[in-house]
Amino acid sequence: MKLENEITVEVLDTRENTIRAICDNGFKLEKEYDINDIYLVKEEFKNCKIYSELLNNSILIRDFLEESNIRKLITYKQKHIDNNGNILNQINANVEIKNINDAYNMLKLIGYTDLMKISDHVSIYIKDNGDELALQFVNDRIYIEIEEKCEHTGKKYESLDYMKNIIKNLNLQIKNENYYAKKAEDVLSDNR
Repeated sequence: MKLENEITVEVLDTRENTIRAICDNGFKLEKEYDINDIYLVKEEFKNCKIYSELLNNSILIRDFLEESNIRKLITYKQKHIDNNGNILNQINANVEIKNINDAYNMLKLIGYTDLMKISDHVSIYIKDNGDELALQFVNDRIYIEIEEKCEHTGKKYESLDYMKNIIKNLNLQIKNENYYAKKAEDVLSDNR
């Protein structure tokens, strides 16, 4: 289980312009992979109208597909959000599984019900100075995510302001100037 800070923005531009802006800022493509998530929620929460509470009571069955690394996981995420909707931090816990269908059927048997599916194509970009970002194509939306501890370069950002400045330097239009976009909540609102 890990506790981390991150920022996530929804980009209001085309795929091509977003990639160009990232590359023009000195980032180079490191790797790409796909994540397919099935969200299941406890039966008693399926009609909850507060998305953050609904998602904090959900379990994900995650199919992580990278050319050299295929993983299947049951994932639990819990976001701690302040009164302004900003994500203070989040907890992630993962358990490796062998079979997606078996995990899905087991969760259904113990009272979980389908909530939504998310397909995420992720491109990791890094800079020579160790900066790292993830460009994510989530269903029909574009996001850029920066985590406090860079997974591929090992760099650890000292402040959220530094992370926000990486995004600002891209000169892309950000939806509502929101640095705490919630991808799952966005997709959930599209589906309801």
